[in-house]
Amino acid sequence: MRRIYLLLVAAISIGNLSNAHATLNTKNINTKVGNSPNVSSAVVSQTLPSDDFEGNGNITWNSATTGSNDAGLGVNFSTVTNPDASGINTSGNVGRYEDTGAQYANMSFDNSSKFDLSTNNQVRVKVYVPTPSTAYTQPAQLAIKLQDASQGGNAWQTQQVVTQAYQYDVWQELIFDFSGQSAATIFDRIVVQFNSENNNENVIGYIDDFKLTNDTSAAATVTSAPALPSDDFEGNGNITWDSSTTGTSDAGLGVNFSTVTNPDASGINTSGNVGRYEDTGAAQYANMSFDYSTNFDLSASNQVRVKVYVPTPSTAHTQPAQLAVKLQDGTSAQPWSGQVEVVQQYQYDAWQELIFDFSAQAAATNFNRIVVQFNSENNNEAVIAYFDDFKLTNDTSAAATVTSAPALPSDDFEGNGNITWDSSTTGTSDAGLGVNFSTVTNPDASGINTSGNVGRYEDTGAAQYANMSFD
Repeated sequence: MRRIYLLLVAAISIGNLSNAHATLNTKNINTKVGNSPNVSSAVVSQTLPSDDFEGNGNITWNSATTGSNDAGLGVNFSTVTNPDASGINTSGNVGRYEDTGAQYANMSFDNSSKFDLSTNNQVRVKVYVPTPSTAYTQPAQLAIKLQDASQGGNAWQTQQVVTQAYQYDVWQELIFDFSGQSAATIFDRIVVQFNSENNNENVIGYIDDFKLTNDTSAAATVTSAPALPSDDFEGNGNITWDSSTTGTSDAGLGVNFSTVTNPDASGINTSGNVGRYEDTGAAQYANMSFDYSTNFDLSASNQVRVKVYVPTPSTAHTQPAQLAVKLQDGTSAQPWSGQVEVVQQYQYDAWQELIFDFSAQAAATNFNRIVVQFNSENNNEAVIAYFDDFKLTNDTSAAATVTSAPALPSDDFEGNGNITWDSSTTGTSDAGLGVNFSTVTNPDASGINTSGNVGRYEDTGAAQYANMSFD
């Protein structure tokens, strides 16, 4: 009986597999005449595209800010430390996507072979987008697009797109279902694009655990924190202000508060509506406040920003021209006893942005109330002020630049005025000619004027057109 030795040479053509690797176990087949051959099995494995940003991925991202097509145009992309290692994503590193403002900004990667969407047609990715310092006008969404890279600059004409909305300030898993393209065999590029296209809005987003997979299970459960407190007085806020003039605590005691038309739509604030704060003078500790649904996470967001406008009062205030913002524990019977306060000065007659930095309280977890108080406390002075775009945020940028108009001319003769009187008794013009003017004690502190000092105008009779003036 003869033994026949055959060497099996197998050529396997692998089509439509993404980054496919083929492993073939071959061996000499010892076949006895009349017996069936013993052939080892051919094993084919496929490596699907993925990136966990810990060095385990196989994706080369195209994120250059210039290029011959939209892939990566206007996006800076890098691996960075996780900005919020919490919830469903406590990993150390993630990808940072920065849209620098290009009209069709996105980023992408090309696969080494066509995707086999018949079995692997789910794109899954974890996403985190911080609340922007300036509200986005574009939709809060992430788009994933499949394209045929062989079409070069026309690859976008072949694309299939799935879009998912995201929420701010929490890691969430988004799933993009391409099972509708399970029969397609032309795609080998995936494009990632935050907040739509055909706009020039800057966007910063973070991604992690990106993968093409056959996993159709539900997304990881997210228990998201409520949106950070804010109020633009145009109906977009989430704050319920306590501003009743009576109450059992100082919160809102002695303050009337309402939404009104902007009294000076100029400078850094041209919005239509603002909040009007009126301290009636009836309450010694007048203020207003709001309570948040949970305790503030000051480790991530510890800046209170607000635009303020205070008109020059008809009667000069004796209290300091300031705004105090206070953090309190609203569940405490004496919330003021453990409060933390930051105070900023304001100027009259100009919108200005004030920033209250509570970063020193980053480790505190007991605050859920914010108190707003103009012109100090422990007094009965009436105050009218306006504010807008109130928010608790992680934005540490500089305050908006204010080019303020000079204060309107005034003089109360108590040292609070800004007028320099021309009252010399001699001069080259009638301005001040023939008038002696000085600050003196009120000669009759009664009726509508009981102030201590007044101005004394003395026409000496020496000048035909005697007067005084200021420039």
